[in-house]
Amino acid sequence: MPELNLEIPAQKGFSLIATANTRDKGVNEMSAALKRRFNIVVLPAPGDLKTEMDIVTQRVGQLSGSLGLQAKMPDQDIVEQVVTIFRELRAGATLDGKLKVKTTSGVLSSAEAISLLANSMALAASFGDGKIRAADVAAGLQGAIVKDEAKDGVAWKDYLENILKKKGLAYYELYHACMELNK
Repeated sequence: MPELNLEIPAQKGFSLIATANTRDKGVNEMSAALKRRFNIVVLPAPGDLKTEMDIVTQRVGQLSGSLGLQAKMPDQDIVEQVVTIFRELRAGATLDGKLKVKTTSGVLSSAEAISLLANSMALAASFGDGKIRAADVAAGLQGAIVKDEAKDGVAWKDYLENILKKKGLAYYELYHACMELNK
């Protein structure tokens, strides 16, 4: 610690683990000198919808248990909706590859889907009957997706009108809840 003119050696076994998203450079990009001092491991997004849903469901269960959330686990339909939206916005296309989608500046990782669903559980427990509703999920989606209002807000509204609205009855409540937040 140069400010204190003090040197403290790290104890044997000390490790520093840092995380970063490759799409999110932050305020300053990490210098090449600092990058050389890390073993960099790139974790790709899960390869398919089912795998990502399984990961998200398992981790939401673990997180809600450790936090003592007094809400029901999200239905698989809700997990599928969130993961589908994230995958389509990440990829810039619908899952079937038929339509292009404007991407957003955020990463929209599986970890963010886990956080969004756990937060939805907290909302449902604190302000509802413990069952996650479309409004609980919509609030989380808005925050996760729209980081930069100018770019992301436009992409999100475009997605809502041109993709989500046309997904049919399964997405009806979520679409309307999201639209309420974007009036």
